[in-house]
Amino acid sequence: MKLLVVALFLSLFENVYCNNGLIFCIPKVGSNGDEFLKVMSLQIPETRTEQCLKACVMKAMQTMTDANKLNTQGTGPYLQALQKTQPEIFNQIMQIFNECQIDDPSTDECTAAYNLSKCINPKLLEIIP
Repeated sequence: MKLLVVALFLSLFENVYCNNGLIFCIPKVGSNGDEFLKVMSLQIPETRTEQCLKACVMKAMQTMTDANKLNTQGTGPYLQALQKTQPEIFNQIMQIFNECQIDDPSTDECTAAYNLSKCINPKLLEIIP
């Protein structure tokens, strides 16, 4: 299941990951491939490095805003591509993002990614084909 989820994300959004996520985020947070696979397979990021990697990838994909909130507007290349290719899943993701929105301006991006992941990851695993 983990590899299927990773493959789905990578195949649908190869340009986002190659241009922003893989090349930029792994060295930025001092991560490794195993941590990247864990984060992308929608496991809860437990270590600080995994949390910061999740935050970086979410921001690169524009699913997390600069204010460390979920992008509930559906903008950004990842969400726009998803809306065009799989509108049903896009609508479900937008619903999840609205349900899981956390408003804590004092939270740093890594902690915010962890807190958001605890809510969104189990729900995303239920809807991803």
